[in-house]
Amino acid sequence: MVFGLCLLLFPARICASPAPSEITKAKEKAPVHLIGVVISDRLYQDQTNEADHPSQIRRMALSVKQLIKAPQEQSFSEVIIYYVYRPSWIQDELGSVPLSVAVGDVVEVWLKQGKRGWEPALGGWTVQHLSYAEKRSEPIPEPFLHMAERYIKTSWRYHSGGMVWGGVIFFLFVFVLFVKLFNLDRASTEDR
Repeated sequence: MVFGLCLLLFPARICASPAPSEITKAKEKAPVHLIGVVISDRLYQDQTNEADHPSQIRRMALSVKQLIKAPQEQSFSEVIIYYVYRPSWIQDELGSVPLSVAVGDVVEVWLKQGKRGWEPALGGWTVQHLSYAEKRSEPIPEPFLHMAERYIKTSWRYHSGGMVWGGVIFFLFVFVLFVKLFNLDRASTEDR
């Protein structure tokens, strides 16, 4: 019964990542491959109201440290990259790799030309952090109710055995207490 209730309250979602061969293929096809330092990260377009899950299109500027692959006609000392940001607190639900950058991060990226400009070739799968800046922030803060639901799900995932045994012990305690009270009540009416 408890298991059925949990399935109703927390429906399962199937999320899958691309095959490693697909990621490798996207990296090989990408016309630009570079390593750079994030010098700015700004909101470009908020898509929170347009989707089931909050997301933003963000615009980061990289100062190029090492150009590994690029078209011959273009030189890169600084590059603007547009990417879709989804908060870290919904990554488990979506099954995607988080793409969260902060000023000072050093990243290796594989880029393709998109409708806004340069974009990661396969989302977060083609952006690899080489080092992280110490100061980080979440552009979309987690709502309180979502945080509570996530905490309950995480607790259930890691402590379900203890919770089930705790429920069984609680049920037995209440049952024994009820039987004792019922027997005491019956004994007191028989004495009269």
